[in-house]
Amino acid sequence: MTNTTLTLKGGKLTVELADIQARDGTLIFHAQPPGQPAADFPLKAATATSVVFENPAHDFPQRVSYRREGAVLHARIEGVVGGKTQAVDWTYRARAFNTRCP
Repeated sequence: MTNTTLTLKGGKLTVELADIQARDGTLIFHAQPPGQPAADFPLKAATATSVVFENPAHDFPQRVSYRREGAVLHARIEGVVGGKTQAVDWTYRARAFNTRCP
């Protein structure tokens, strides 16, 4: 799986690259956020409909997860910052290829 995220905020475009790789028999979520070093999150748990990748040594997030419900994909990043648990959630719905976003 390969992902490219484009974010436009305040007139500035940023690009984040991420993928899931198989390395030495282990699945790794590899993220390259803008302005930060790349980070690896090894697979922690998997079911038929979900995966959880975790890197407790990373600043934020420490956990990246995906959960599928039919044609809907839920993504979540979470971790502890300053002693407080924080999380960000996204929901993706299947769309026809090259369909414009609303």
